[in-house]
Amino acid sequence: VEQNALQETKKLKNLDPTPVHFIDESEQSSYRPTFSASLQLLAYLENIKDETQITLVDPAGHKVKMSGLPGGLLVNLQFHPIEKKLLYSKIDNVDSNHKFSDLYEYDFNTLKSERLTTSARTRPSRVQGAVT
Repeated sequence: VEQNALQETKKLKNLDPTPVHFIDESEQSSYRPTFSASLQLLAYLENIKDETQITLVDPAGHKVKMSGLPGGLLVNLQFHPIEKKLLYSKIDNVDSNHKFSDLYEYDFNTLKSERLTTSARTRPSRVQGAVT
């Protein structure tokens, strides 16, 4: 065993070290994927520098830009079952004990996001077409 270890050590000393590649911070923490067959888009949430972003990807793997989204903690993505819209919630802290979760929709026709509730506790439902 000792001889084998010495031989392996000699081999390792003659090899170049493995190159190190740093991973970009984006896409390291993604969750809640949802797919729209009619829009042919995959949507998921990413945490980047303490902000949550919605990422859209087309079938070719290209990211689709979204504008007008609120900053903060975005959660619970769900494509609208009939219209060209993406529903999502944004959580806001009221105080140390209370949080509100307001519902928003992103319209792919107007490329705008609209807040649907104020100071509520709403989230898109996991059931297609329902809002809780």
